[in-house]
Amino acid sequence: MRVGGFGSPNLGFHNRGHSTLTIDLTTQCPADFNQDGGIDGSDVGAFFGVWEAGDSHADVNCDGGVNGDDIETFFHAWENGGC
Repeated sequence: MRVGGFGSPNLGFHNRGHSTLTIDLTTQCPADFNQDGGIDGSDVGAFFGVWEAGDSHADVNCDGGVNGDDIETFFHAWENGGC
């Protein structure tokens, strides 16, 4: 990650200022696919809706592809009631 300022044609990169960088790391639970806080049939419908469309959000095993392995990962978490 690189954080820098904006240059000015006359001043170079001498511009300074204050800012805040916030990084929020969250772990998505593949079983709560619609992220409503519960694990139920709505998650199955939401998952298959994007999976059938080949949407990258259905890549729940994070292998770079949307395929049957994602179904296995999703249902493993769903059947166990969570993550």
